[in-house]
Amino acid sequence: MSRRIREDILSRVFAENDFDPEQLAALKALDEELQTAGTSELRDIQEDGGPDVATWRTIMAQYVDAKSNWLDTPWLTAEFYFYRRIIEAIGYFETLVDPFQAQKDLGLTSARAPIESLTAQLQAVAPAFDAMTDKEVEASLELFVLTALWG
Repeated sequence: MSRRIREDILSRVFAENDFDPEQLAALKALDEELQTAGTSELRDIQEDGGPDVATWRTIMAQYVDAKSNWLDTPWLTAEFYFYRRIIEAIGYFETLVDPFQAQKDLGLTSARAPIESLTAQLQAVAPAFDAMTDKEVEASLELFVLTALWG
């Protein structure tokens, strides 16, 4: 887990953003923690203006109190905690700068052709919805959603 989030995710956050020295220092500290994930103890989310700080402290209390490290913590908890630590490091709640915006933009751009194709298909069958029962319309829309999700 620590290698993937460091090399695949955190490295892109560094590469795709222009952070100030304070943000960079906080992100580098997170990176250093992940380099020694098996011995780096987890800590509470620090007060950063986020509405979820108390919730995160509750979620992480058992791991912080037990001096758990990144690898001792359940995978999903550690994964979500990692993303929240990025938000903390860059001061998201002060700047509202999304460190994943470049990745989101790329995803949307690469999805444009499939979206246009699905839209054309939906527009072609939409007139038939008037003659369908609610269950048939629901089944048709479900098919479009599944196609959009799974190809």
